[in-house]
Amino acid sequence: MKNSSLVSLEQLDIAIPGRILVQNLTASFKDNEFIAILGRNGTGKSLTLHTIAGLRDPQKGEIVLGQDNLKNLNRREIAIRLSLLTQDSEDILPSTVYDTASIGRHPHKKPFSGETEKDIKMTLDSLSKVSLENKLEQDIHSLSGGEKRRLSIAQVLNQNAKIFLLDEPTNHLDPLYQYQVLDTFKKLTNKNYLVIATMHDPNLISRYADKCLLLYGDGRWILGETDDVMNEENLSSLYGIEMQKIRQDDRTLFIAK
Repeated sequence: MKNSSLVSLEQLDIAIPGRILVQNLTASFKDNEFIAILGRNGTGKSLTLHTIAGLRDPQKGEIVLGQDNLKNLNRREIAIRLSLLTQDSEDILPSTVYDTASIGRHPHKKPFSGETEKDIKMTLDSLSKVSLENKLEQDIHSLSGGEKRRLSIAQVLNQNAKIFLLDEPTNHLDPLYQYQVLDTFKKLTNKNYLVIATMHDPNLISRYADKCLLLYGDGRWILGETDDVMNEENLSSLYGIEMQKIRQDDRTLFIAK
């Protein structure tokens, strides 16, 4: 039987020197899913994304993208299948907003080839999704922190891989753009994309995530449907602070007591 999952994690151990953060993680993620990874700082959330992206090796276990073991794919093949939004990006060289967003198209281009009409259209569309379509020629060093974050998101969208790995995508964003960005990725899951995102805000998680992966930093983890996993007991244990669940206007809210 063929594996219909976009990402399969098989008995994965993720570790730092002297400490296993995630132990024996076995999971299967398909398209049409928004997966949130949550936990305190230092529990392995970013390392899990980086491991799935092939930027670091797991201590044990296998990662399979579709039918292919990750270790058998080269960087271009991986970039066509998945895109990674890191927590922060450094822009050393001068560049325009448009040129920076267009980098997302590179995995799809042949060496030394120029932009096609499709590339241009996709770049403009990606910038429009994060409300930067009016800043195409602006130097990236003149952007605010929030605008730079949205530009990084546009670059990831422009890569148009089926798997989005997002490390705290709402970093530096005010509430308007937090919802705009998460709405954009949620809509993509309805078009057969997979989103795996590290997030901190339980209220945003309960609003957008289909499933949650809780990481405790000592090897333990819990994976399940958001409504099942996001409860007072689990969140209080996870964050080390007592959390209260409130239902209001058909919405689930969590607050610290």
